[in-house]
Amino acid sequence: MESSLEIVGLAADGQRAIELVRSTQPDIAILNVAMPRCDGVAASEQILAERPSTRVTLMSVDGDPEALRRGMRAGAREFLTKPFDAVKLGHMVRRVAGLRAFGQGASEHDEGQPGRVVTVFGPKGGVGRTTLASNLAVAAHVRHRVPVALVDADLTFGDAGMLLGRQPSKDVSDLAVHADDLDLGLIRETLVRHRSGIDVLPAPGRPDGAERVSADLMRRALETLRRSYRLVLVDTGPNFSE
Repeated sequence: MESSLEIVGLAADGQRAIELVRSTQPDIAILNVAMPRCDGVAASEQILAERPSTRVTLMSVDGDPEALRRGMRAGAREFLTKPFDAVKLGHMVRRVAGLRAFGQGASEHDEGQPGRVVTVFGPKGGVGRTTLASNLAVAAHVRHRVPVALVDADLTFGDAGMLLGRQPSKDVSDLAVHADDLDLGLIRETLVRHRSGIDVLPAPGRPDGAERVSADLMRRALETLRRSYRLVLVDTGPNFSE
């Protein structure tokens, strides 16, 4: 193993693995699917329920497809088929560690690091911009287990909220009356939670609602969201504007 990696514990069974993760709080846990007392999939579920920041990798002798499906549903991020050498293991650890680095700073309490704002833009309608932004938001949340917000900034014809299967009762234009004292609490009253776990800030439900949303209001909303979400996806309109 590489000098930059430290093995903090070894477990003979699944229950002991769960206890070790509780006490050592590792970045990565590598579990055998076939373990006594508690198999690797069940141990993964328990570990990720208690400590979602730990990245779980499962390994098995035969690469059983059913075990792979169960493991991925449990939240495992990698699956190794034995036997494997130190080089392959090292590559896996670096890859998984990179995913964890993306997940750090997930909330405003994580060393004050702001989240990333990613804009999805297309020069004309009908090119799949909203579908791409929505899928990116869901994929980032599910794969990296970090808070993700999707902002529908197509103020005239935005439909991200409806695309995700929700009819919003409030939208970004409702924040206009709070433009001077906007905070996360006010924004959360407007957000729609999708079943995947991402939060959506809907566009105005009527075209004339766009007139209430200034560039300054949108900027403040994005800055506020960055302090609590690791990733903010912005689905823009097809036109160039502030």
